[in-house]
Amino acid sequence: MLDPSKILIATQCTPIEPWKSEVLRLFKSLNLFGGNLAQAKKVACFSESIDENFKNELEELGVKIIFIKSLDSRYAYANKIQMLQIKEEYDVLITLDTDIIVTGDFSNYIDKNTISTKIVDTDPLGLENWGKLFEFFKLDTPSDRFQTCITNDTTIPWFNSGVLFIPKKFSSQLYDSWIKYNKKILENYYTLNFMSKNSSTHDHKFAFTDQYALALAIHEIKLPYRLLPLDLNFSTHHHIHESFQPEKISPLLVHYHHLVSKNGNLFHCKYEKTNALINNINSKLNLPNLDYELLVDDIYLELLGRHADNIGLSHYSSLLNDKKITISNIKENIKNSNEFKTK
Repeated sequence: MLDPSKILIATQCTPIEPWKSEVLRLFKSLNLFGGNLAQAKKVACFSESIDENFKNELEELGVKIIFIKSLDSRYAYANKIQMLQIKEEYDVLITLDTDIIVTGDFSNYIDKNTISTKIVDTDPLGLENWGKLFEFFKLDTPSDRFQTCITNDTTIPWFNSGVLFIPKKFSSQLYDSWIKYNKKILENYYTLNFMSKNSSTHDHKFAFTDQYALALAIHEIKLPYRLLPLDLNFSTHHHIHESFQPEKISPLLVHYHHLVSKNGNLFHCKYEKTNALINNINSKLNLPNLDYELLVDDIYLELLGRHADNIGLSHYSSLLNDKKITISNIKENIKNSNEFKTK
């Protein structure tokens, strides 16, 4: 097991809501449940100034604040690449998205000789378009094949950048290649029309640019990698494919994809073991027990098998708060909906 003082845990954050609350939740959960890793070095990176209260809250959690240069205004999520340039002493850099919570000590999964990460949840490109992308950049297409955990698609080695374990000895080389391909993809985005067509189905025009670039970079420089199990990046925004047996997993890192109530409670998912961990987090963070948004989302999960949409969440939680509807009424309404009848 690595000395926790040789491990650097970092996130990159925009200093507005909901990301401010997310980064505080991340480091609070690390300190509460991270075991040995609670003693790791902690860094939050920003590309713009932060307010004094937020700064004080981070410092009270033992988090060092570092300011980084913004890479490209077209896709701010790629600023996470700048974390590879943090000037700190460490053996392994662990980069986490802000919407991650730590539920246990994952020290045993850290390896200072390989990059460790998880295959993405879905593959919006498909194998044919991956081949076109690698060909465009004059690279051979990787031969390894893996399954995505939500859609069970067959895909190449391309990884969810929300959780990365990066040995220091690879950080400089990876940074140069990753930033190069991120820039090239943005410059050629509309030439690569199969990518721009795919982006129309997402809430950001340049969705996943950093992850496409990461796949190209790791393949170009032939860095050794190993796959992390779902325990180390367990997504709760969609159901996991049954072949991965998600109901048996007690994750150590939960990727909740911003699914949180206005009161700060994390929403549940389909799986009891993960929900028990979420309940523990909500309780230890001293969040309100009575949370109407949480109740409404649980009803949607129970009856429709999905999280509540924003309109339904706001509508029903407001009615519950004003005592104008009961939980039974909400369930009856949903059971009478076309979605419920045709699912």
